[in-house]
Amino acid sequence: MKLFWKYLSLTAVLAVLASCGGNADPDPTPAVPTSIILGQTSLNVSTAGGEMTFDITATPSRPEIIGVPEWVTVNPGIYDDRAFKVRGVKITVAANPTYETRTATLTFKAGSASATFAITQAENTAVLMARKLGLGWNMGNHFDAFYNGSWAGDKEGYPDETAWQPDKATQTSFDGIKAAGFTSTR
Repeated sequence: MKLFWKYLSLTAVLAVLASCGGNADPDPTPAVPTSIILGQTSLNVSTAGGEMTFDITATPSRPEIIGVPEWVTVNPGIYDDRAFKVRGVKITVAANPTYETRTATLTFKAGSASATFAITQAENTAVLMARKLGLGWNMGNHFDAFYNGSWAGDKEGYPDETAWQPDKATQTSFDGIKAAGFTSTR
């Protein structure tokens, strides 16, 4: 009987202690903080394009990716929810066909946290050169001609601008091309 009263007293003490807690949260597990840490924060690529692979630490969930332009492809990687890691995020940038530098800012967002990733791609220098050269005139094979047959005799294999047609290019030819509005000649 003495033992019964000891257990009853202990139960009463525990009940009193539990009730003194007031409005305590019944789940003592603390909230997981929300954060995103990118393994890389920027990518500079050439006109030809390029790619980068990196990892992200993201709690409490896989981040959403916002602001991806059509010339960028994102492989979102694999999320490990035990380590709060996204492994193998791959960003691929397509070749730049324009004469302007391209930029983009991707936003990785999870919960209330976000992080940005900047992409810069160089302009296409071939397009810039074509714009600089302007309207062009191609003289065809005029300067590429060479004798390549038995009819050439001892000239076979030698270049000659009259090998495939009778006229040579002269200053008058180039003056006429310029007068017609062309700004470059090949």
